[in-house]
Amino acid sequence: MLMLSADRDAQFDRISAFDLYDAFDPPKELTFFPGTHTDWPHPGPVYRRITAFLTSMATQT
Repeated sequence: MLMLSADRDAQFDRISAFDLYDAFDPPKELTFFPGTHTDWPHPGPVYRRITAFLTSMATQT
């Protein structure tokens, strides 16, 4: 979830939010039902993708 302060709402870039979601690369095959177990992937590769994405966004400004 992206948290934005009220004074920065005007700077919110919707496309960047979608890019950030894609950087997480959530498993599309996951389903959530009460009482079932969801097998999430190891967080290491996901963390590296997110870090790389945020670094690339920071160098663009």
